[in-house]
Amino acid sequence: YGKVRALFDYRGRTVKEAPPSMPVVVLGCNGLPQAGDKLTVVAEEKEARDLSVRRQITAKERERRAAKKHTREERYTQLEQGAVKELRQEVKADTNGSIEALSDSLARLSVENVGVKIIHAGVGVVNESDVLLADTSDAIVIAFHVKVAPKALELAERQSTEIRSYEIIYECINEVEKALQGMLEPERVERILGKATVRQVFKVSRLGLVAGCYVTEGSITRNASVRVLRDEEVIYDGKI
Repeated sequence: YGKVRALFDYRGRTVKEAPPSMPVVVLGCNGLPQAGDKLTVVAEEKEARDLSVRRQITAKERERRAAKKHTREERYTQLEQGAVKELRQEVKADTNGSIEALSDSLARLSVENVGVKIIHAGVGVVNESDVLLADTSDAIVIAFHVKVAPKALELAERQSTEIRSYEIIYECINEVEKALQGMLEPERVERILGKATVRQVFKVSRLGLVAGCYVTEGSITRNASVRVLRDEEVIYDGKI
């Protein structure tokens, strides 16, 4: 909301009015609108402020209701049944163009049964409402070319809500892609390379204890993983 201070045409010249289909820059609002928002003209600035607050509350409530449709228990059940996992994101950026480019790029990312879902996208700094929405829907807040309000940062720390800031779109996409890959169930394959028996333990200065071993099967290779067993109990699990 705000009081119109000035109108500029596409050449940057000041104009007094904007007839239908004429593009203008409007100076005086306290925030950036999004594509599709309605511009309502009222007589008093107080009336405009009240209308703006009511619309913001209604929009946030609508988003929260949508986010609550899938509770954590439901998502766990879906995971148990092999359903698609979701990496939920809330995007805040400096311009509508940035939002569209980032949201489209993130939405196209998918790794097998893991996908990205944008629960909310908006222009402007990350505020407390954004953090509350992210906490309710178990999402990560992406701040692209925008700052995080101090109170929002404090709230995020208290609620352990993750906020990630980016200046380059490719960095954001790469990190989200890695996160998606990390949500995949890992396939672990263990292959036995060899076996050995400890025959003697030597004490070497600057190194400590060294096990003198006799290889009974296969081979022992540098940097391979190793388990040391004593009476069938694992006493060490690490690297050669």
